[in-house]
Parts: sequence; structure tokens; C-alpha cells
Amino acid sequence: MKIFTCTGFKGHYPVGTAAVVRAANQAEAADKLNAELISIGLHGGVSPEAMIQFTNKTDVAILCDGNY
Repeated sequence: MKIFTCTGFKGHYPVGTAAVVRAANQAEAADKLNAELISIGLHGGVSPEAMIQFTNKTDVAILCDGNY
């Protein structure tokens, strides 16, 4: 399994959003994230291309640093 991150999906409020998903590939990661978003009353609509694979090139990924 791989780790994917996603920022920028529509959340409950108009602020930054970020998610981490474990899946075999981008398509599965998007499906899992969309299912979870829908289950909590959000729109979903995340595309596979929006899922960014977390690689072992670094130990840290800053998903949302508050800089708007």
C-alpha cells in the first residue's frame, strides 16, 4: 500500500483542507477519500490526479501551512 495526500477539496468551511489516504493507487485513493467525504456530508468529487503520492524522498509533507 502507498500513502497519498490531498489538499484543496471542499470542506465544511471555506478554509484549507487536507487528507491522508492509504491505497494501492491514485484511483483507489480518490475513491476512498470521496466515500469518506460523502459519509460526513461533504460533496466529494476528488479526482485521482488530485491524489499526490507521499514518497520516501522526505520524511515530512506539510499539507496546509495556513498561508492563504
